[in-house]
Amino acid sequence: MQIRTMKLMLAVLGAMSMVLTGCPDGGREDLTCTDATQCLEGEICHPTAGVCVQTCTTGGDCPESAKTCAAISASDNRMICKCTTAELCQRDERVADASNLECAIPTGATNGVCVPKGTTPVEQTCNPANQPGTCNYGQICSSTTNKCEAAPQGTCTQATGAPAWNQSGGTAPVIVSATAEFLSSTNASTECGQGVSAALITINYYAPGGLTTHTQFSDLQNHAKFKLANSFFGVNFSRQDPPSGNVAQGTMKVGIACGSSTRQAAMYIANEAGQTSNVVCVSW
Repeated sequence: MQIRTMKLMLAVLGAMSMVLTGCPDGGREDLTCTDATQCLEGEICHPTAGVCVQTCTTGGDCPESAKTCAAISASDNRMICKCTTAELCQRDERVADASNLECAIPTGATNGVCVPKGTTPVEQTCNPANQPGTCNYGQICSSTTNKCEAAPQGTCTQATGAPAWNQSGGTAPVIVSATAEFLSSTNASTECGQGVSAALITINYYAPGGLTTHTQFSDLQNHAKFKLANSFFGVNFSRQDPPSGNVAQGTMKVGIACGSSTRQAAMYIANEAGQTSNVVCVSW
């Protein structure tokens, strides 16, 4: 009798193990989302489909239901697992019941994402006052659309030779925006000698772990670099220093190009560890 009972218990445990293996995340009800906080580790909220999608580096990272590893779109280079048929989507083990999933493929494309049938996609939104907010590292929240987009990358001539922006660790600073204003005159004592003209650059950024722990102007020259022609150099003066300490988001206003007739520059910023940001171009 005891042997028979033991066999029955083992059979039940084996069946439970198979069920749990089939639903590796516990079998959530659906994949819909409005931001990344509603998705699991290794997933992001698709910006237009409004569903959690798995991130990948190669197709080997992807499940049978969405076997293609490809960029979200031509303007969004984040790599995700994409589907090709509804039949494959219905093998998605991330949900308790995948029979209601279909593969939503954009016009002109050959693959898409698994979404619930008959649902209206919800576009992911973000708050530009809180960078990067719900966006992924390396992205910014657009102040015009309130949606995530890739951080700017400068392509002007001066950007040549800039240090590489290493995004792999997610700790290097990111320039959200930079604007330039021409100053016809400056303070001869604290800014440019003889009060000559200059450019005032306003830089908005986010920096995981903070940008600088110092407040001296001499240190600021290590954190903001510009190039007008041949090589990168530090700022000439500051009208608004970046916040010090472990402040993850900030603004600085710095002056460059004292007396120069050049009206364009490339720039990047760096944190205390020397990790450099994306390069952007400004004109004035």
